[in-house]
Amino acid sequence: MRTRVLGMFLALAAAPALAGCGGSEAPANPGGGGGAAGGGPAPLGPKTLGKKMPEFTPSGMKEEYRKYQDIKSAIRNSKAKEEQAEAKKNLADFLAEFPGKWSAIEVPAPEAFMYAVVLQECKLYPQAIDQVRRWIEVAPDDSVNFVHAHNCLITCLAQSGTFDEAADVLAKNLETTYKNRDGDRKVMEETIAMAMMKAGQLERAADHFEKNATIGFGDQESAIYAVDCWLRLGRIDEAVRIANRAGDVIKEGRAGERMKALKQQVELVGRPAPGFEAAKWWKGSGGPVTPDMIKGRVTVVFVWNMKSAWNEFFFMRLNKLVKELAERDVQFVGISRLFRFDATVMGTRKDMTDEEELERYDMWVAQYGVIYPLAVGGYEDESLVNAWAAHVVPSYIVVGKDGKVSYVRTGKEEEHFAILKEMIEKALKQ
Repeated sequence: MRTRVLGMFLALAAAPALAGCGGSEAPANPGGGGGAAGGGPAPLGPKTLGKKMPEFTPSGMKEEYRKYQDIKSAIRNSKAKEEQAEAKKNLADFLAEFPGKWSAIEVPAPEAFMYAVVLQECKLYPQAIDQVRRWIEVAPDDSVNFVHAHNCLITCLAQSGTFDEAADVLAKNLETTYKNRDGDRKVMEETIAMAMMKAGQLERAADHFEKNATIGFGDQESAIYAVDCWLRLGRIDEAVRIANRAGDVIKEGRAGERMKALKQQVELVGRPAPGFEAAKWWKGSGGPVTPDMIKGRVTVVFVWNMKSAWNEFFFMRLNKLVKELAERDVQFVGISRLFRFDATVMGTRKDMTDEEELERYDMWVAQYGVIYPLAVGGYEDESLVNAWAAHVVPSYIVVGKDGKVSYVRTGKEEEHFAILKEMIEKALKQ
C-alpha cells in the first residue's frame, strides 16, 4: 500500500519552488514542490513570463525562507537518529519563533507566497490563505509557481475546514491553472478528501475519493480510502460498488492487482469468518484457534510478512493496541506463511527447511513480545492467505461476535491503527 498519508499530501501540495519571485532568484524546493506529481519542481533562477511582478522593497522573507528550507533539507538528509532529532528540534524552534517575529513586518505581495508556506507549516491556515492570495493577485498567470500557489491555497482551505471553497477553487482552475497537470489535480482532490475524512465527514470524503479513483487512469489509493469510508459508515453495498468500479478503471500492473485484492477483501464483509483450517503450524500462544473460539467475541485477524522491514514499528503499534484492549472481549490472531526468510541475515535462503524457518519464527516471537496465536501456512502455500483474502500486508480483518466479518483494512501507520480501534469498538457494541 502506498504510504501517501495526509502529512505527505500536505507537504507535497504546499511547498513551492519559488523561482522568479519579483525577478530575483529564490531557492527551489529540494524535496519536490507541489508540482512534482504533475511535472517536477520548477527550475532555479528568474523567469520572465507574461506580466512582471511589481517592484518592491525586500523584507528579508526570502532569506528567512532559505533558513526554513535548509532546516527541512537537514531533516531529509540526516542519517543518524541523533542528527535527525537535532534537525527536527531546530525546525520546531524556528516555527515557534516565526509568527511573532514576522507579525509586525510588512511583507510585500511578491514575497507573500514564501510567507504563506511557512505559516502553513505553523498550521496558521487563515493567515497563510491571506498571504498566498496576495501573491496570486500580483503573480503572472504563467508563473512557474502559479500551480504551487494554488496547491497551497487549496490545502490551507481544506485544512481550515473550508471544504466547499477548497473544492470551488480547484473546480474553477481545472481548465487554466491545472490544465495538463493531472498529477497536481489528483493530489489536490485527494487532499480535500483526506481533510474531510479527518474531520469525520466520511460520506463527503468518500464521494471525493471515488471521483479521484475513477477519473482518467484512476488512483488506487483513493479507491482504498473510498472503500474504507463506506465500511466505516456500515455501507457495505457502497464499498463493494466502489471496489468494482475502481477495478474496471484500474486494470494494469501492480495497481490493477491491488484493485483485485481490494475487491476480494470487501467481498469478505458480511460473510462468516473463513477460519484457520489451512494453518500448518501455530506459533505465539493460544493456538490453534477453532471456529467455536471465534463466536461470541470480537476477533481481529491480522496478516503480516516476517521479511517486511516495517515489522518493528508495526508490532510496536499492534502490541500497544492489544494492551489497550486486554480487558475487553477481543482476541487477536495473526496469519502468515513461510517465505524461506532467514531473519538472522535478513535475506532469503531457498535451501532452508520448514524446521529451520520455524525456529526463526520462535526467535521473532520472542523479539516482538508476541502473546497471541499466530497461524502459519506452508512455503508457497497460499491457501491460508487466500481464505482471508490477505494478499496485501499488513491487513486486518475484524470479525464480529456473530462470527461474520465486519471490517477489512490495510495499513501500518498510526492513522490506520486508530481507525482499526474505532471499528473494533463498534463491533464490541453490536
